[in-house]
Amino acid sequence: MPASVTSSASGGSGASSYVDSIADLPGAGKNPADDKDQEDSSWERSHGLCDDIFGAVYLAQTPHERELSVKKGVASSLIQSTQLLFLILSPYAGLFAPDENLWVYKYFSWVLVKIPVMEVKSYTVYVALTYVALGLVLLLMGLFGWMAFAIKNDEQERRKYRKVLNLVRPAAGLLFLVFPVAIMDLLSGVFTCDWAHLDNPVALLWPDVGSCFEGQHKIHAAVAAVTFVLYAVVSIMMGVGTCEQNPASVHMSSSPNLDVRCKITSLKVLLVLAASQLTSQHKLQAALCMVMSSWAFVMNFRQAPYYRKQTTSLHCGLWLGMSYLAALGLAGAVLVDRGEPEDAVKLRLTWWAGVLIMPVGISGIIASRLRQQLLTRDLARLAAAPVGAKLHKIVPLQGRWHVELLARCVREGRDIDKGSFCQESLDLAETVLAYGAARYGREEPFMLTLQASFSIFVHRDTAMARMQLQQVDRDKAGLLLAYAQFCCGEYLKASKDAAGQGGMLDLASFVEFARNYRSAVRAHRAALLTQRSFWRVLLKERVKYDDLEECLAALGKAELKATAVYRRVLERYPSNAKLLKAYAKFLEEVAHDPWRANRYYSEAERQGSSDGAKNLASMIKTMEAERQGSSDGAMNLASMIKTMEAAGSSRGHAAAALQVDEAQDGICIINSAGIMMTTNV
Repeated sequence: MPASVTSSASGGSGASSYVDSIADLPGAGKNPADDKDQEDSSWERSHGLCDDIFGAVYLAQTPHERELSVKKGVASSLIQSTQLLFLILSPYAGLFAPDENLWVYKYFSWVLVKIPVMEVKSYTVYVALTYVALGLVLLLMGLFGWMAFAIKNDEQERRKYRKVLNLVRPAAGLLFLVFPVAIMDLLSGVFTCDWAHLDNPVALLWPDVGSCFEGQHKIHAAVAAVTFVLYAVVSIMMGVGTCEQNPASVHMSSSPNLDVRCKITSLKVLLVLAASQLTSQHKLQAALCMVMSSWAFVMNFRQAPYYRKQTTSLHCGLWLGMSYLAALGLAGAVLVDRGEPEDAVKLRLTWWAGVLIMPVGISGIIASRLRQQLLTRDLARLAAAPVGAKLHKIVPLQGRWHVELLARCVREGRDIDKGSFCQESLDLAETVLAYGAARYGREEPFMLTLQASFSIFVHRDTAMARMQLQQVDRDKAGLLLAYAQFCCGEYLKASKDAAGQGGMLDLASFVEFARNYRSAVRAHRAALLTQRSFWRVLLKERVKYDDLEECLAALGKAELKATAVYRRVLERYPSNAKLLKAYAKFLEEVAHDPWRANRYYSEAERQGSSDGAKNLASMIKTMEAERQGSSDGAMNLASMIKTMEAAGSSRGHAAAALQVDEAQDGICIINSAGIMMTTNV
């Protein structure tokens, strides 16, 4: 788009002449960048590194809806919980002395990979597993990054990678989501040293190695540390990626609260470091483990981050049990410092841990259920509130997360098989959303994202969801909220592709396409105007170098801007022949890339002909179904096909007969209340 040109110190008159040359052009008085049509602003933003990372994380996630059964979800949660418990109870942590002959230890200790690996007593095997873990992490990161980049540039490539995704996604889920604590504990064992003596720390798991800073072990320890950091970062991103914005999700561990999920996954990383690296300083080790476990319990207890109440209660019971074990370890470290025999203290604490861990966990579950009842107790009063009542006195909100938690009432009374919702619950959820928007602002990014998720998954109103997402100021939204918006946008794009498989668009979808197409055309036109202005400056008798530099900079900026807009719109409509032809024309006339332009011209012709064939086949199939058994059905069908073949173009006959003509037809969408939602004017 035409950039504003500032006059340089030596060439002010030339710069002003350049501005004048632009102003003289027809239609150049208005800068397209300052257009009033704000609904297209989000599509005109260029891709950043965050969007690329979001794409890779989103691609690595298995679709939640009915993909994982309840049994698999429960098994995954139990495995993760057992890893955390054995992280504290393990003899390598040094806080307890479990009986290795006990059946519980024999049958469940394998979930913490370090325990069976250490039984081999081979330093070479342990280090080899570290390098295997590094290779797996790099391989999965590279695969998802490459596939995300390929799919981002060509949505049609998704079909080619479907089989690869079906193989890689379960592997990534097992590695980063089911066994994160076990893998991080295994990696940290390589650089587990006596950090109380920094001058010469000894490798605690491998005394024969000697110092951690000498020989080949320091190289292996450095590799393990780098692998640990990479694995921790990817695990945190994968944990955040599992968060789901669908209020009607049936997945066991689905959670919309990205903030809590990110913090708890980070606490797991710190918990592993504390349990594995501070084995020579038991008081500090136990104190840190207790603080982090208690923090995780408080976050789960306070905000109830999971859609399913049972999942939140189970996690609260787990983290309270972890806090109890860490508190026992701290008490044991204090008793040992006072002179009591260490072995006797550990045996006594292990007995108390086995006796009271279940009652403590059950008390955490009960407390969590009571807390959730307390958070939602005012919903009945809100449902019975008269019109005009002061809602802040009926339901005092504790934060934005409280709005989302109260809006989960839409899950009550729903029919999962039919995908329907109870009307009373739906009305109550709408009241909660309206109250939250009034309380925190209708333009607040969190509220807009929450409303967009309801529009997508509850009301199935994709046009309204796009409008709400486009109103979000991404500069004010943090990274976590930006990822939630990215997921909603990807779902909208997938629904658009699914809806457009038949070649036809509904009215709302057509208006949405028209908006985005006009956005691309405006950027294209602005680039042409800038190019034309550049040549008009060259027609002058005397051209200063500063003026030429300003013109070239503006020309390059306009071209980059238009390219970004076209790519953004093409991501949503990768098979639209009209858009493909416009982009090919841009490549030919502005970017001066005729080879790529020919590719897009060919693709546009192919898509146009395929759309016409699809539409014609669809119409024939429909008419045959409607006229089946009719004596004159075949004659009418043949007559219509002949007429369409005579009057149609090479781009498709049914499409020409049924599609809306944007240039001739005015379109206005009005809801049931008589409110005008949008137009194509």
